Amino acid sequence: MTHDSPFKFGLRAMAVAAVVVAGVLVSDGIWLFQAPLNNNPHVEKRWEALRKLHHDSIPLDVLIVGNSHSYTGINPKHLSAELGANAFVLANNGTNWADSEWMIREALNYCSPKVIVLETYGCDHSEPGMEGKTHFVDQVRAYRARNEGRIHWKSAWDLFSYDELPAALSPTLLNHHYTWTDPERVNSNFRRKRAIDGPDLEGLFLGRFVRFTTGLTDSLLTKYVDDGAPVDGNELTMSEANLTAGDAIAELCAERGIELVLLSLPMYKEHVAHMAEWTSRREVAWAERMPGVEHLNLQELSDLADEPAYFENTYGGNQHMTLTGSIAATGCLAQNLMQRYDSILPSRDKTAAWHELFEGEEGYYAFQTPQNGDATASTWARQATFESYQIQDILSFPTNKGKVVAIQLRMAQPDAGEPAPPKQLRTQWLFRVNGDSAVQRALIPLEIAPHLTRDDVVRYRHFIKPDITLLKLEGVGR
Repeated sequence: MTHDSPFKFGLRAMAVAAVVVAGVLVSDGIWLFQAPLNNNPHVEKRWEALRKLHHDSIPLDVLIVGNSHSYTGINPKHLSAELGANAFVLANNGTNWADSEWMIREALNYCSPKVIVLETYGCDHSEPGMEGKTHFVDQVRAYRARNEGRIHWKSAWDLFSYDELPAALSPTLLNHHYTWTDPERVNSNFRRKRAIDGPDLEGLFLGRFVRFTTGLTDSLLTKYVDDGAPVDGNELTMSEANLTAGDAIAELCAERGIELVLLSLPMYKEHVAHMAEWTSRREVAWAERMPGVEHLNLQELSDLADEPAYFENTYGGNQHMTLTGSIAATGCLAQNLMQRYDSILPSRDKTAAWHELFEGEEGYYAFQTPQNGDATASTWARQATFESYQIQDILSFPTNKGKVVAIQLRMAQPDAGEPAPPKQLRTQWLFRVNGDSAVQRALIPLEIAPHLTRDDVVRYRHFIKPDITLLKLEGVGR
């Protein structure tokens, strides 16, 4: 029995390796092992939407970057409506600052924001190769949603360990198990021989993704009392990889003339023990590494953290905001941006094109006045006086995709020394139920909406069924 010389064995090994590599390249080239589009492709939708805005020459003024805390905690349509500008949330679940750096670098190919808001929860302990399967899958998904060649290639070496790189770069290596777990998908991919179509964009999408609409329950609030906080701030750390990414983001923003704001969205006040110590450690590190960059800490600078309705009903480590909470947090961010950057943020709400883009969208009527020709909202009163209260307007408009109709009253905050605005106002209406010719009369109470109320304007709301047609506003009273 003869044996190959080391030289021949090396040649054979190289030939086999070449065949394997060629096979993987061909398989990747015809998309043989591509994964199906996620059931909720909001990560992919953000990039599709960002590119579409660029294609349609719609500029972005404020870009919010981060992880799931960002897309559940900031509502970009509400932010746009309150600022009278264009805001967008670019975020991926489970991502960190290292990934946010590359998101920003690629996003700047499609937009030139005046302000970038970087959510701070992504400045954590994570490092490439250290976070386990779930984090790796989230990171791969975020990585593949981007597609700019040079940045895409460079970012892979920063975001994945050497062990992870092959699977991150090659769908074949990542998903070859489809051969025995889902052969029909492989056959379908082979017949298609191209990438699966991206997600459909319905209407104006600015990155919002709502997961939670109800807040903390009494039973969970009791658990906080009985068991204490589920998270210990003294155990939370920041990796050098994420701090270095923060340095790079700050330098990039300075080079491009972009204002950078660090934003800490809140969790419920009892959710994290030693919150002050955790905040202090982070702020010391950021002040040293990113001098001059403002940190807007909504955990401390507002009463958001006191309100159970604003937070996901979970005792787990990662708590997000509800829809109502996100709107309240968005208002805090909007007020801060207007105070600090009013001179550089454009007043796009002075243009008809901006109103055409946002008319009828979520949050629009909370902060904007219906324009001439607006077919979505009905105006029932404008610049009226009730007792000593100055009512700006009373509107009705469909919301929640037409499932309900909102009745909204806006009035100026009373001056110092005047009575505080009541918690409830009653409005009297003539109305008709659709399909019934009889005209009826009813008192409809409007409740103050604290998540929409600001220092200058109080907002009241009530929601009615869409089969009720309002005919006439007869009066406003207590």
